Amino acid sequence: MNHLKRAWLSVMRRKGKTLILLVVIFILGNIIAGAFSISQASGRVEKNIKEKLGAIATPTLDWEAVDLAAKEAEKNGTEFLYDFDSIPLDKLKEVASLPQVKTFDYALDYYLETDVYKQVMGDGMEIMPREGEVQMSFFTVSGVSRPDFELLSSEKLVLTSGAVFTQADVDAANDVVLVSEKFAAANGVAVGDILDFKMQAIEYSDQGEELSRDSIPYNLKIVGVFKPMMFEGKEDEEGNQSWMENMYDNTFYVTTPSIFNAALAHAELEYSMNPYLYNEYDPKTNLEQRIVASYILNSPEDIASFAVDAAPYLPQFYKLDISSDRYEQIAAPITSLDKLSKITLYVAVGASVMILSLVIVLFLRDRKHELGIYLSLGDKRNKVVSQIVMEVLMIAFLAFTLSIFSGNMIAKSLSKSLVNVEKFQDDGMHFVGMISSSSSYYDPNESVSPTDVVEAYSVELTASYIIGFYGIGLLVVVLSTLVPTMYITRLNPKKIMM
Repeated sequence: MNHLKRAWLSVMRRKGKTLILLVVIFILGNIIAGAFSISQASGRVEKNIKEKLGAIATPTLDWEAVDLAAKEAEKNGTEFLYDFDSIPLDKLKEVASLPQVKTFDYALDYYLETDVYKQVMGDGMEIMPREGEVQMSFFTVSGVSRPDFELLSSEKLVLTSGAVFTQADVDAANDVVLVSEKFAAANGVAVGDILDFKMQAIEYSDQGEELSRDSIPYNLKIVGVFKPMMFEGKEDEEGNQSWMENMYDNTFYVTTPSIFNAALAHAELEYSMNPYLYNEYDPKTNLEQRIVASYILNSPEDIASFAVDAAPYLPQFYKLDISSDRYEQIAAPITSLDKLSKITLYVAVGASVMILSLVIVLFLRDRKHELGIYLSLGDKRNKVVSQIVMEVLMIAFLAFTLSIFSGNMIAKSLSKSLVNVEKFQDDGMHFVGMISSSSSYYDPNESVSPTDVVEAYSVELTASYIIGFYGIGLLVVVLSTLVPTMYITRLNPKKIMM
């Protein structure tokens, strides 16, 4: 009789002990299955949310490093100067040539003040100038370095007339602009018109009194008119949406080289009129520090290698801000649940190995005469061990199969009570992905909130879960038979049969 058949007959003949072992493995299997299900669900959430946040890297000042350096200087009794090098644009472009980079964008926001054009005002909004003052309007100029910048290519801004500027406009720093539909209607302008702005600088006395004014012209040719689409069909329960939509309506999109040149000329004019106020101030360095460079990588897997390759290009006190790193900020409860599930899984596996080892050894002690007969009849010890392993595997396979479904149901029920949106400290905050483009505002279509994390969390019966669970189960069974194996190898058939 072969050992597989003998193992099967042994399992069927000892129904009581088989049932006990089945129940023990089933209970332990439920704990393992539940913990493994939660761990898998947490992993899927992390993957989905990080994909939504994107693999986008932005060089920024590392204020933690600055603070540490300042404290170290204070400790040593030296003066720490908050004078940081900027990253020159040519260096930023060199980083863009790294193989991990899919798309490079660099943006610069600036502001215009004028009494010539009317600012778009939302419902209930109104600027009341002081008596005797001229009503001024304020606009944001957002520079982009690509014609297909993100807000436009993703159709969050849609052109209603004209066209976007070309790459030739970007390269030549042409003064062309996209304006909002509401701004065009409020000011009676259209594609082809020229917007005449003046960037003013004021000369002050030592007492802070205004001495004179001067300005540089900044004339922008309208090449396209857009409409913000990210708020279409969305309810404005708290009134924030109207305010944010109003900001987009008062934003001009120009090429980054255009606004950089204009802003640099404006800063140099202010410096020349008030040199004593700026000391060693360098207008170009200051503007370069305000450039937001975004590197859209080929995939999240490229983040680590890109960080290493880009590091030599970054001056002291700079770091790379990675969009996917924001996952930890918004998914702390999921992360905690994942850690808890992993700890539970490790403890459950360890406990299962110990309990099953003891149960199997106790059962084998009652069968030592049977095992002694096998050994006396010439069976090799490894054959006897393999029979015991097969018996345990038969019972464990049935128990683990039942545990897959019941453990998954337990995990769903447990997760439903633990993963609750009310437990997230949302406080109305949203974390916006660093999407290259030129928008320093809140973008509801690219934000990731705790609610998104909750919605992405789901306990599912997947193929990877089933394969992984059976793999863990096989590991438990193999480890559980180590102690019984030692018990069998120490048996002396002569003493048993005497």
